[in-house]
Amino acid sequence: MASVLEAPHRSPNSSLPIAKIPGVSRFLDWHPDGTSVLTLVLALTFLIPNQLTIPALGGVGRPELLLSIVIMGWWGMTKLVPSLTVRGNQPIRWLLALFFVSFALSYVAGHARGLTPAEASSSDRFMIFLIGACAIALLVADGVPTRERLDDLLKRITYFGAYLGLMGSLQFLFNFDITDKLSIPGLALNNELFGIQARSTLNRVSGTSTHPIEYGAVLAICLMIAIHFVITTENLFEKRKHLAVAGMIALPGAFSVSRTNAASVVIGLVILAIVWNARYRFYAAVAGVAGVVVLQAVAPGLLATIRALFLYAGQDPSISGRRNDYNESFEYIGERPILGRGSGTFIPEEYFILDNQWLGELITKGYVGFFVLGLMFVVPIMMSRILRKKVRTYATLHLTQTLFATLAIAAFASATFDSFYYVQFRMLWFILIGVAGTLWRLEARGELEPDAEIDDEERAFVAKKLRQPVQAA
Repeated sequence: MASVLEAPHRSPNSSLPIAKIPGVSRFLDWHPDGTSVLTLVLALTFLIPNQLTIPALGGVGRPELLLSIVIMGWWGMTKLVPSLTVRGNQPIRWLLALFFVSFALSYVAGHARGLTPAEASSSDRFMIFLIGACAIALLVADGVPTRERLDDLLKRITYFGAYLGLMGSLQFLFNFDITDKLSIPGLALNNELFGIQARSTLNRVSGTSTHPIEYGAVLAICLMIAIHFVITTENLFEKRKHLAVAGMIALPGAFSVSRTNAASVVIGLVILAIVWNARYRFYAAVAGVAGVVVLQAVAPGLLATIRALFLYAGQDPSISGRRNDYNESFEYIGERPILGRGSGTFIPEEYFILDNQWLGELITKGYVGFFVLGLMFVVPIMMSRILRKKVRTYATLHLTQTLFATLAIAAFASATFDSFYYVQFRMLWFILIGVAGTLWRLEARGELEPDAEIDDEERAFVAKKLRQPVQAA
């Protein structure tokens, strides 16, 4: 049965005079679905600086977080009505249920050891973050009705990524920060804006993100999705549009002046290149060289600074500080290795900044939570690999590979900062988890690939990449 989240479009009443006005017919036929709601969530996430919240609610007063809580209630109500429930096997639901169980076990273990008021408040706040994130993944998995609407959602992610890149470019190139000039009724700063800071002799920026590391990781993920549409879009105008969007994402990513962005882009491109032909790889190499030239022209010294971040990482105070923290971290892990000290309780006010989500899971949720965190990346990736063997078109093959690349970036980036606590990154991460569920559901229904003619050349190339015999048309 179809869910209320993916109700069919209404047909406009052609007898109404207003329906004959150009453009109005399309408006009358519009019906909100999961993609529509997710677009609003993305807008609230990317357009509003992460530090702006409803004052009375503090850290949980982010508009998109409150909306996601409403979404969870909405999704839950559809499960109470059989006619509204999305049927079929959905591994993502089981994965998120396991994630919540691991949190609950750790939550109980934390309260059993005794928490300070600050730890208890943080643990409760973490639970709200978790519910909101799971709501987003479930909405994507069960509420995006068609492959076309899934593509619409992914395209909109790249557009918001381009906006984020534009904000960072204004900060980096012109020392202009629009985030400290925004005034939104009902919202106030919960934490200090990162603003524009210095690394070496350069500006280090974050756009509307909380921190440059999050900014760089988010743009790296958005870039992989933008590249997917550059390669798989056939319409020349659309292809050029996606190429422009990719450029608006790629270059500003370097303005984060972080290892995370540079390494994430390399990881993503290597994974995508597996399903490219020689021509695409050549174009990617040319685009890389052109990007280096442009960066050197607009920001002399930036490439040298990024290179030095890798070559002299051992002398970087941030790296040495993390190493010192790790030694102390393993003492905490040894005290409570199975279920940890309690979800969300390892806070800077009581302990120190970890800058590593994986290590944070070990400390707060023990080996159980660490294992489940791994599944949060591995299961969607394995789903994409299973689906990859069933595709017929190159566009779908490339989409499954893009999902693999973006989740690999998310897993890597989570080792460089406590990623779950950063709004934009968390939103993208759980959307990607939900995308795996959407692809799985559409494939089970036979709706994963549009009914399009596949020429012999495309069929042969897909079969070659999948190491399968070429099937007859």
